Amino acid sequence: MAAGQTDKDKCLKFRVHVLKEIYDTEKAYLEKIEFVVQHVLCNARERNKLFRDNVLATVFCNIEDVLAHHKALFASMKECSGGKGVVRYESTLASCCLKHIEGFDVYHKYGSNHEQAQRVLREILQDPKVLAFFSGCMLLGDMGDESRMDAFLVMPIQRICKYPLLMKELLKYTPADHPDYQGVQSCLQKMKNICNATNEAKRRWEKLEEIAEWQNSIEGWEGPHITESCNEMILKGQLTKISAGNTQERQIFLLDNSLVYCKKIASHTVRDVSKRRRSSSTSDSIKPDAPVVTNLLFRGRIALDNLDIENIEDGTKDYHSHGVPVHDGWKVHNLTKNKWFVLIAKHGKEKQEWMDAIRREKAKRKSRAMGIAHNNQQLMVMKGDKIYHSMKKDAKSVIKDHKVKFRTHAKCFTGSELVTWLVMTKEAIDEEKAVILGQGLLECGVIHHVLDKHNFQNDNLLYRFRYDDGTYRVKQATNYLVTGGLRIYLRLSGQHNTLLKDLKTTFGSSSKNVLSGVKLIDWMVQNEMGHNREQAVAYVQDLFGIKILRHITDEQGFKDIAGVYYRFTPDDGQDGGSSKAKVDITFRNSFACANIEVPYTADGYGFELSLKAQTIKRLGLTEQKLKVTVVEDKGDAQAKGLCEGQVVVGINSKILNTSEKRHAQSIVKECVKKSSPIGLLIERGSSYRCELVMLENEGLGFHIKGSAPVIIYATDPGSSAARAGVVPGSCIVEVNNIKVLHMTHDEVVKEIRKVLSNGGCELPLRLAQPGLEHVMEYQFETSDARQVLCFEHIFESFCTFSVPAQLLFLFGFNMTKFAEEITPYAKEDARISKFVDDLTKVIATTNKHATTLQLHGKSRWPSYKPSGVQSNKLLDGCPTNCHTHVLTVTSMDDASDLLDSGEANENGTMENGWESELQDCTRHVFTTMAAPDLMLGSQKFSEEEQANIQDVKEKIALLKEIIVELQCDEDNIERLVHEMNLFSSKQQQLTASMGSPRLLTLPRSRLEPTPENSPLNTRRRLSQSESFTLLTPDASPMLGRRRATSFGNPQPLLRLLVQGMVKKLPSILAVLRLSTLKHAYKETAKFSKDYNGYHQILVGFDEDTMRISHDLEDTSTNPSTSTIECAKSLVRCVTKYITECRKHLMLYVALKDDVALFQREQLHFSQCLSAVLSTLSCHLTAALSGQYNPERQFNSDNTEASSKWLEQLAAIGLLVKFEGLLLPDKENELLQLKLLRSTVSLLRNVVLHFDIQSSENTKALTSEVSCEGDQYGLHVTFKLPAHFKDRCPDQLLSSQGIKINPVLFTKDLIHCSSTTDGLIIADINNESINLVKQYYKFYRAFKFDKNSLPSDRVAIQEAIHQLSQPLNDLDNLITQLCKEISDDQRSSVGLLSLTTELCQRLGAVQISMCDSGVHRSMMSLSLEEVCILTRCHGLPIRSLRSAVRSLRSNGAYQILMQKNQTDPNKSFPKEPVKLYQPLF
Repeated sequence: MAAGQTDKDKCLKFRVHVLKEIYDTEKAYLEKIEFVVQHVLCNARERNKLFRDNVLATVFCNIEDVLAHHKALFASMKECSGGKGVVRYESTLASCCLKHIEGFDVYHKYGSNHEQAQRVLREILQDPKVLAFFSGCMLLGDMGDESRMDAFLVMPIQRICKYPLLMKELLKYTPADHPDYQGVQSCLQKMKNICNATNEAKRRWEKLEEIAEWQNSIEGWEGPHITESCNEMILKGQLTKISAGNTQERQIFLLDNSLVYCKKIASHTVRDVSKRRRSSSTSDSIKPDAPVVTNLLFRGRIALDNLDIENIEDGTKDYHSHGVPVHDGWKVHNLTKNKWFVLIAKHGKEKQEWMDAIRREKAKRKSRAMGIAHNNQQLMVMKGDKIYHSMKKDAKSVIKDHKVKFRTHAKCFTGSELVTWLVMTKEAIDEEKAVILGQGLLECGVIHHVLDKHNFQNDNLLYRFRYDDGTYRVKQATNYLVTGGLRIYLRLSGQHNTLLKDLKTTFGSSSKNVLSGVKLIDWMVQNEMGHNREQAVAYVQDLFGIKILRHITDEQGFKDIAGVYYRFTPDDGQDGGSSKAKVDITFRNSFACANIEVPYTADGYGFELSLKAQTIKRLGLTEQKLKVTVVEDKGDAQAKGLCEGQVVVGINSKILNTSEKRHAQSIVKECVKKSSPIGLLIERGSSYRCELVMLENEGLGFHIKGSAPVIIYATDPGSSAARAGVVPGSCIVEVNNIKVLHMTHDEVVKEIRKVLSNGGCELPLRLAQPGLEHVMEYQFETSDARQVLCFEHIFESFCTFSVPAQLLFLFGFNMTKFAEEITPYAKEDARISKFVDDLTKVIATTNKHATTLQLHGKSRWPSYKPSGVQSNKLLDGCPTNCHTHVLTVTSMDDASDLLDSGEANENGTMENGWESELQDCTRHVFTTMAAPDLMLGSQKFSEEEQANIQDVKEKIALLKEIIVELQCDEDNIERLVHEMNLFSSKQQQLTASMGSPRLLTLPRSRLEPTPENSPLNTRRRLSQSESFTLLTPDASPMLGRRRATSFGNPQPLLRLLVQGMVKKLPSILAVLRLSTLKHAYKETAKFSKDYNGYHQILVGFDEDTMRISHDLEDTSTNPSTSTIECAKSLVRCVTKYITECRKHLMLYVALKDDVALFQREQLHFSQCLSAVLSTLSCHLTAALSGQYNPERQFNSDNTEASSKWLEQLAAIGLLVKFEGLLLPDKENELLQLKLLRSTVSLLRNVVLHFDIQSSENTKALTSEVSCEGDQYGLHVTFKLPAHFKDRCPDQLLSSQGIKINPVLFTKDLIHCSSTTDGLIIADINNESINLVKQYYKFYRAFKFDKNSLPSDRVAIQEAIHQLSQPLNDLDNLITQLCKEISDDQRSSVGLLSLTTELCQRLGAVQISMCDSGVHRSMMSLSLEEVCILTRCHGLPIRSLRSAVRSLRSNGAYQILMQKNQTDPNKSFPKEPVKLYQPLF
């Protein structure tokens, strides 16, 4: 009797608990729905410009009716509970629900509209203004913890699903004789019917009911009811669990928010279980009158937020497995209790399924939570910035100095003053909201208490904006730490005798790549990374705090003592040591694609695009594919090979993510507005099949040429070939399943005719398209839990044939001129005669090569010069295996976008802000190629002799340039004199007829002065006079570079021109006095007939030019024909002496140089310059599209950074960084390195110019490149596409010439056995770092240029402060590099990564070379790409090694391996450093 009474008392107690839960949850639900209606919906209706009525009606549906119903329901519940909300055993809440049961019909409409509401909500949240509005409503309503709008909108669905579960629980503890028993039964049934009537509610209810029944089958359950935190069961199974030395079989259940593990037991009664374990849960399913049959006993649960997992390699045995070898297992870390245990699956597939499921569910929750935090942080920063500047401008600003207890606190305010100001300026509705806003600003780090002791209060406590005391850089400081920690790791890991060692553990296994704390500090002090040991320790402790470094067993912090070992987190996973689960980069997809450029016509582009759903089997997701649905017959698009059904992966060189695909129509419309061509990246395999159908009275519509292989060089518009998508330039691989790749032209024609002669009208072909581009797609999670997509895009250089063809024509022309000038002296010396004969042969060969390359560039087969095979000698001037790599990084859409298989909505909400989304991506450009090989010639001369010959050749080009410039001055003077006469005689008539002063234009001189030691100060610019050209602001871009302008009377300009011409003479004389010319004259004095010695040339030049220049200056005061005659006399005089000097220089070259080496130098120069121009073209495209950002790690805006880089290019020139991964221990590669050094130095003679293509040329999508001169004085002109005209800065177009500043860095991947080889490497690196330091000086000056800084003094100080930190970090980086290079014997291969970081931040063009352009180059490139993702895009540093492996296993390295027949075993050293270890 006593026991029965006890069970009844428990039932009564549990009934009260359930009633209280119903009442409390109803109250909380009502408050949240009321908040949505009053604070979100009502405010949204006032924003007419931001929201349309139909959008609000779709998103919020009838939520106001839901609110009205629950207000009435809760009022009845409150009345039933005595009006005070205190529920009792006799309360009849179920009867209250029955009274309002008809009101629940509002959920039918809300539930049926829910899916559409969520879809529209996702679309409008793409607009940053909408996102800011919703986040602001949440924060000001004190709802920061749940500030996802979609979470609020799903609450009604979740609530209606909870009622049946609550009523079912209430019925369980309500006796049959209770007055409310019938009401509970009836209410339960009706609530089930309501849920069944609503599809969405029915699905959710069924899932909740399933897990509720599952929980009821578990004995001894502890903690709250499972439905309070979880919604569905994800995975379940039986696994082996190792914990505290015990190995047990456990039933594991994974839910969407928890991991539950139970013990499988035999059937038993409740009483047996209750003896074994007492449960304190209010939700235990206990019935007093019947036993429960079960086979599961509760053992524990872990919330996924408090759980981490880590993979265990098969065969590993360590501390957590208690020495037991583990196969198909992983570790679980309970963060709440700081305890580890091991789970083991039956096989590898099951293990992977469990680990993927856990990571996926954790990622969903973390992404949602961090997305909320990120949005709130961004909103508060924007809000705080606005408030700060508004308060600064306010005449009655509350920001002032306060004195408290004899201490002055500068630039602060009281909490009450800020609250009053916020309410007064309507930044907050009332004081309560103002306090909430103030606390939000404090939590986000915008303001802080002056002593950092208090939260925000509406009181006399003092607060200060962090902008004013320089402490608002928390996130940036973390970026600096990550960057610094990465540098340390790369330097240590790149050492040949690294400090990172393997350590044996107590269980016989080893901890790899560890070092003691004292050795790390010793190394840092030795490398001057800190003024003293204390600073080094403090720095490492900061790295420890952000988890770049950790103790090998996670048992203690960092200590500067021996015997305590630490590991860098990128090395986690090298053994079975304990660590947090790494966030690896995930390979999603890869595809080959063709770039099709479609010109614009009056009728448009002739194609249409639309989104189609397609399943990705690897990921189990449905993704939107952008496909071509319509192609106009006989149009340009069809002629280019576009056909229906093709998948578009990119537009205008930009790989599109899911969100951008929805905006594809908007991008096309924008191109139509500009009448510009459009480029489509079409997914296509390396070969494709097509079946051509020959219709009556029609041919097949394609034309072929070439032999082995045969190329389709054209297709007829509207023909069968065009409709089938045959691309001109494709190679015929098979005809009717017969391989014809190596057949001659006639044999292929015979096979085609054989198919057609048998009465067939169908021709099956398999074609291979040249120049395919490859795209690899990856996904990773950043440190702040944002999902990021990155695309590795690799394509062949467009300059592979076109630029070498131009250069070889130029070289042939210049060599012909050279031969003509020295031929008269061939009879006097046999050496000159032989040189002329050899040079004539080289000229013939060069012209033949140039013609071949020009034709080859059109056929494009092969489309590049491969390595590893004996290539055609005609391609010697082309870069070998030259490929451009573009790493595009962009934010990833929410997972729901990938799952959405519906058609894209084409209303206005789709197009808002699409341009900003496209510019939100960042592109990083690299190039890999094979180092120029030895080719012809031998190493005949010493390096000193070669340097002398090269110097002589440079002086020949310089003297030629002087003559050209003086002739240009002469023409300008003649034109100005004629204009003077015209102006004097007809000044009044001209003014009356033109209505404005006369505009005169003159060709602009290339010899205008530039500051000495400037990167733009080429050896051809001699004058030290002031610039005499006056540019008009409205001058055309083409005239801006080449022409000078004068208004009105041309006499002032004439005087300036004459003065400039005269002031050039001392500079020319200084050139003639150079030791190079003196030495050359001495060697060739016997060929001089007009002069007795070199001294006579100098004296004659000085006397004659001085006399003529005086006459020229005198006549310029009263210009006449005598002025023109004096100018011509001066030019003739200078030309006479310069021609004599050039003659001796050229004869010196003929006597000393070797023609084979001369030709090799030209071919090497052609290869390197082609790679530079190809890479620069991609940089320009990215920058002009607003997607290039060398300062991305400092969160700078992409568009602004792109514009700044273009201005920097015009101001201080282009930095080009070559990375030579050659092995000095190999004789051939050592010689290649020396020749590469010589070739790189020649690139300093290249000057770049930029123009815009004519507006009539609307078919050009890429830049056109033209060259003029030779390797000792080359001018390269980039003609940019016309649609970039508005984005190209005037400074770039009006620049007189932009110098290339090339540098070469190299490092042996193994330790050099030869001291001499090591000295050569050190010498190359020292020379290059000095050049980079010189460039960096001008870079700093450019950054601090007064014209680019704001005018306000306070703003200037803030701008300088913002600039100083990145520049100071660069100073530190350069210091580390200098230290590393100076100590070459102990230097690390990591210096290559440091030089890449330095040059990347300086906006350099980067080219990596090795023997083949495949193995070592790609090892280096994959490492640098991952480093960029870590520094600039938030990839966790612990994922560095795994991300490098992923890129090397799936990325461009594998593509190049397939394209080139190279042996990696020959290319790689035997024992390279760990970061460059190959995959084979």
